[in-house]
Parts: sequence; structure tokens; C-alpha cells
Amino acid sequence: MPELRRDPVTERWVIISEERRGRPSEYRPAEEFAPLAHCPFCPGHEAQTPPTLLSTPGPTGWQTRVFANRFPALRVEARSGITSTELYGHSDGLGAHEVMVESPLHSDEYATMDEAALLSVLTGWQSRVRDLSRDERLAYATIFKNAGAQSGATLSHPHSQLIATPIVPPAVLDRLDGAARFWRRTGHCVYCAMAAEAERESGRLVWADARALVFCPYAPRVGFECIVLPRLHESRFEWADAETLAGVASAMVRLFGALRAALPRVSYHLAIQSAPLRSALSSADHWYVEVMPVLSRHAAFEMASGMNIVSTAPETAAAYLRERLPGTP
Repeated sequence: MPELRRDPVTERWVIISEERRGRPSEYRPAEEFAPLAHCPFCPGHEAQTPPTLLSTPGPTGWQTRVFANRFPALRVEARSGITSTELYGHSDGLGAHEVMVESPLHSDEYATMDEAALLSVLTGWQSRVRDLSRDERLAYATIFKNAGAQSGATLSHPHSQLIATPIVPPAVLDRLDGAARFWRRTGHCVYCAMAAEAERESGRLVWADARALVFCPYAPRVGFECIVLPRLHESRFEWADAETLAGVASAMVRLFGALRAALPRVSYHLAIQSAPLRSALSSADHWYVEVMPVLSRHAAFEMASGMNIVSTAPETAAAYLRERLPGTP
């Protein structure tokens, strides 16, 4: 039977209706990128991107490389300040928009990277967020990844992005407000509570060790949505310690290995959810990585109601992923 479920953080409702689709094995692989004769992200082509802001060393050169987006959504050169009328608000396009090339290998992907390679990605972004947080005009840094032809990515070479904004985005405010409400009501971190419940019930748990765990949320926005949560409670990603980042990288190795086996060539969106820049450490908030495969498109009902229809229950998705977890990298 279909059911409605409410997210404990945002209080957003979703509809779980597995009758709308068959077994997860019946998902079709996503279409691939058209062949590219020349990739500006490959080694040797560094002059074709803006200057390098940060790089981490690899076996034969750089492992990751960060530079400003050539076509930025926002610019640090813009003026700050928001003006408002009775009806509208306005600000110049102040912010930062950066790209990280995550591997020198054009066909690499998270499912084929090892823990050290993924750790380089996390530590690189951590360094960039720390640097940008010194600019007091900036309020929030969103780290995100579009992977696959259906995700909105325009290049197949593995890369992720960061956009820093002078405001805290509305969806982040909703998340922070929801976490604070749960804390005031219970005295507990809602993310720690979700993780404990996932381990206790085990139906939505994908993988866990002493440093991090992976689970499918109770009210997912899309099928096979997963959360990678560090066990150590910390609200700001940029100040997570090395052991915590290594644990998250290890968990991501397992998750993406399982996703690759479960949903070959699936496109996905990834984001690191963290606290606003320079904010005080919070007992209510907890940073984490969210992964959302692109399995269907939102239609008129979702757009009009704000309620997603999800055709794979998180318990089904978690079981399917657990069966396909790779061995120790």
C-alpha cells in the first residue's frame, strides 16, 4: 500500500508508492556523455582553465585541482549589500564559484576511487571553505556534485563545485530550523537520532563502522537517497578532524561501490550539508553528505504540491545496497 511519510527535520511530506515501479533491478542505465575529443580538465590542459587556487599531490602530478569557474554564477568582485522594496529584494551577484577536478583520470568516478583519493577531495574542499570563511561578506558555502548525463553535468571528467553566497539559502534555513526545533523538543541532535534509529531498526541502514555510517532516510526525496553521517557530532564540515574525514571517505567508497552495482551508470546529485560560515558550534546541527540518484523527473504534482512521489521505499533501497556492498577497499 502507498503511504505518506514526514521528514523529521524539515517536516516535509513525501509519498512512498512502490506500486509505481518494479524492482530496483528494473531501472535502466542512464544515458552516457557523448565522446569528447578534448577535455580541459585532463592533465596537461591546465592553461585552459582559470589559475589553480589549490592542488593536492598525486602519484604523478596533482590528484585534485581547484580553480574559479570560468562561467561563474556569482563573483567575489561584486558589491555586497541587499536592498529591498515592499515587494522585492535585490543584491549584486556577490559570491564565489569554484570547481574541483577530483582526479587526473578522465574516466575515474567515486566508485573506482580509493579512500585516499576521496579523502583528497574532502580535505581540498575543507581548505577552500576555511579560506572563503575569512570573507565576512559570505554567509554560506554549498559544496555539490552533478555526476552523469542526467544530472546537469556538462563534462564527464570527475569534478565537483562550490558556490559561496552572501545569504544562507532558504533550504538550509529550513534544515537548521528543523534541527533546532527537534533539539528544543527532545534535547537531542536529530541526525544522531536518525542514525541511532537506523542502526536499531536496521531496515534503512546500508553500512556502518566506528567512524561513520550510511543510511537511507525515512522520508527520502528520491529513490535510493542516502546520507553519509560522521559519528562524531560536529556542525561545521570545515572543522572536522582528519579521522572523521577519513571515516566519511571510507563510507563513501562503500556506498558508491554499492550504487554502481545496484544502478549501473546512474546519474546523481551530491551535496555536503554544513552550518553557515563562522557560525558557533551547534549541538542541534550535524554536517553530513547527501547523495540523490537521478531516477525520474519531477512532474506537475511535485512542482505544485511540494510533495515528491518516491517509487522505492528506503527499506527496499537499503536492502538492495547492502547486498551489493564491496569488500574492504
